Amino acid sequence: MFMRLCLVLLFFILISYPLASHAQKESVAIRVDSLLNLSNQVRHHDVITAIASIELAQTLALEHHLYMHACRGYNQLGSLYLNIGFYTKSLEKFHKALALSREKSWMDLEAQALTNIGNVYYFEDSLRHALKYYEQSLSLSIRSHNKKLEARNLGNIGMVHSYLTNYTEAKQYLSHSLSLSRELKLMEGTCLNLLNLAGLYHLQNQQDSARYYYNNALELAEKLGFAQGKIYVQMGLAKVYGKLNNNSEANKLLKDALSLSKQETANNATKEILTQLGELEARNGNFKQALVYQREYSKLSDSLSTLAQHTEQQNYYSLLEAERNINENRLLKANVAARELELQASMANHQKQLALTFAAVFAVIMLICIMAFLLYHYRQSKKNHDSLQHMHAAIQAQAKELEEAYEKIRQHNIQLEGSIEERTRQLNQQNRQLIQYAFFNAHKVRGPLARILGLVNLLPKAAHQTEFQFILDRLNESANELDKVVHEINLILESKPVSQDNYN
Repeated sequence: MFMRLCLVLLFFILISYPLASHAQKESVAIRVDSLLNLSNQVRHHDVITAIASIELAQTLALEHHLYMHACRGYNQLGSLYLNIGFYTKSLEKFHKALALSREKSWMDLEAQALTNIGNVYYFEDSLRHALKYYEQSLSLSIRSHNKKLEARNLGNIGMVHSYLTNYTEAKQYLSHSLSLSRELKLMEGTCLNLLNLAGLYHLQNQQDSARYYYNNALELAEKLGFAQGKIYVQMGLAKVYGKLNNNSEANKLLKDALSLSKQETANNATKEILTQLGELEARNGNFKQALVYQREYSKLSDSLSTLAQHTEQQNYYSLLEAERNINENRLLKANVAARELELQASMANHQKQLALTFAAVFAVIMLICIMAFLLYHYRQSKKNHDSLQHMHAAIQAQAKELEEAYEKIRQHNIQLEGSIEERTRQLNQQNRQLIQYAFFNAHKVRGPLARILGLVNLLPKAAHQTEFQFILDRLNESANELDKVVHEINLILESKPVSQDNYN
């Protein structure tokens, strides 16, 4: 029993350690999620804080082997770099996400990374490369039944085909993406597909159809509060109005889009809007204003370069600070080592005492459980014993009754055997009487009876009285003889009467 308790205790300890480790990992996962959410909240007005939050989340995720969170962090950080125009850094993060997702066989995250890499090549105008990654992502999203990503990839492929002047394929992919987005009720995806279809009609110089789809997309973006979609719709509508020579409306739309893109820190869109505004003002002959937009474009590009340099410089200073801290730590190690050893010994002793206390408490609980089980087992055994005794007494009473019944049956069998012997004897005697009766009937009764019958036949033939009298005398003699025989038979039968009661 003691060995069994020890084994149970050991099993409980072995289970408790992984549970504690899992609880710690869950706590770190919650912290990583909170950092990633913080990055999403501040990305539009504080890019530096957003990047720092994601990098800290990445460090924690990799230290505690939370690889799925790390993969999400790579994708999120790459998207942030892509939004501010740092294509090289964005591509680096997306490729890390792609490698990690392929190593862990996470098809959804792999497809997401492929789509993001395609987006980088799209913004760099490497449309062939973008198309290759979009098609790979589409294949994976279909295999993993990720309908949302499938709709997104269909739209991206259609958009690339439209810029490659493959208008038939572009319309096919965009229409399919639009129907799938509506089926899944992906409102932002529906807005983007309407935007891309409008851009396709604009490239085909079908300005009325383009304006129709742009207006539908703008209405949906305003309804959803989809700022990024609204920016690109306004840019597209400005191109349409530019083609229709309605420069004032185009200028108004571009200025609204510029204001909104600055609020959202959408640097790629801002640079494209500034380029469009400069071209529009140049067509209108307003070269001074066009130059203002060109300078603002250059200023934004310089600020992005400065931001990149600032980020690199910050990383350099961080490395210098880390090196200085390492040198200081080397000086403090000698003083800290002893304290660490003392703390480790104290922690080990504390853990040992805690383990012993826990084992003692667990042993007491197990002992109480065992005693309760034994008490329950004893009560059940006593109850079963009383029940068996009661059944034994009932069986003994039944056995006694069976013995009495057996004795009665045995006496009755003896009586029946005597009755059978007596009845057999009577039947044998009756049989002898019947044989004797048959003898009389065959030999003594038959003779007189035959003579009587013969004489009766002769009576009508008697010619004289003498013959008639002679026949009567002979009849009388035969009748007397028959009567005598019958009397003898009755005497035989009456000497050993066989009554009906003997048969019963």
